[in-house]
Amino acid sequence: MLVNQWMSREVIRAAPEDTLAAAIERMVRARVRRLLVEDNGQAIGVLARSDVLRAGPAGANPFSALGLCAGFGMPVREAMSRVVVSVPPDMPIEDAARLMNSRKIGILPVVSGGRTVGVLTRSDLSRAFIAMLGEDEAGLRISFDITDTEDAVAFSVSLAGRHGMRLASVSTFTIDGRRSAVVRLIGVERAGMVDEIWKTGHRVLSVVRRTKDGGP
Repeated sequence: MLVNQWMSREVIRAAPEDTLAAAIERMVRARVRRLLVEDNGQAIGVLARSDVLRAGPAGANPFSALGLCAGFGMPVREAMSRVVVSVPPDMPIEDAARLMNSRKIGILPVVSGGRTVGVLTRSDLSRAFIAMLGEDEAGLRISFDITDTEDAVAFSVSLAGRHGMRLASVSTFTIDGRRSAVVRLIGVERAGMVDEIWKTGHRVLSVVRRTKDGGP
């Protein structure tokens, strides 16, 4: 999964000489929390709602239902964050997520050939994460412990095959030194599948059964 598969291609922009009032109106109309600030086609900053609130009069919230833009006449360049971290469109999505988390930022401009072709936000990462765990089809979502050297994919493929189900996804993670797997299986559950996992020496952490409409 690459950045260009999940990025937002519609980039909501502001110019450095725009007033905060104009930027606020653009945020509200587009229902976004951040604007990419560009000068001559180059990203030079990011204006977030928090930047606007810090720059405005004390206690004023122009994003509230009764908010007014009086006192927000300063140019965007005086309120924006100037550190811009960009990524290429062919970067793996997990690398972009790691970068966003380590730098504590909520948006990554996606740049190709010196031109901004999209932005990746935390909402985009959420969509990718949901898709990564599998489609909303009838089946099972099973979490269980695995050893540090165990091949979770091979185990899951074998399990699905023996019980006539289709493997949708396998994810592994480590928390507090314990390695676990999350497996999505599509199809009709046969009796004894979960018991078989226990019998193979794995501790089952959770089992979620999903109906055809995607609900638990």
